[in-house]
This record gives sequence, structure tokens and C-alpha cells, in this order.
Amino acid sequence: MNKSEAIKLLGGTHASAAAEIGISPQAVSGWPDELPARIVDRVQAALWRRHAAVGCSAMKAVMASSMSEGLPGSSSESASAEGQMSRQAA
Repeated sequence: MNKSEAIKLLGGTHASAAAEIGISPQAVSGWPDELPARIVDRVQAALWRRHAAVGCSAMKAVMASSMSEGLPGSSSESASAEGQMSRQAA
């Protein structure tokens, strides 16, 4: 995931992205263009929290889109994560 995509997903500004994941806008400004896994994880967690009220199907669509771009956790790890999500929802 790249920096501009993450910012767009988190509201479109450095300030909104920072607020979503609990960091300063200056920290968002310092992100590299290609985000490391630890930042991608925080972005995905923020998206999960935001969409939790909508339901798992909406989040699965967001995650599937991200995973199709070759992020860590694709393939067998994403299947495992889906199993964990369904167990947690039950």
C-alpha cells in the first residue's frame, strides 16, 4: 500500500489519517511512499474499526481489495484471518 492510498482511505488529509490511527499529522508526513507492514497494519485496523458497525462483508471487500495488491498476509494468511473474523463474530 502506498502513502497516498492510505491517506485517501483514512479521510484524505494528513490530519484525518493521523486522527484515525492515533498519531500526529507530522508522523503521517514522514511516512515513506511505500508503507511498511507495521503502518499498513495500523491503516487496516483503523478501517476495520470504522467499518465494524457496517458489518464484516464491507470490511472483507476493503481487505480483499488491499490483499489483491500483494500486501503481506495475502493467500493462506488471509484465509486464516477470515476464519478468525467469523469465529469472533459468532
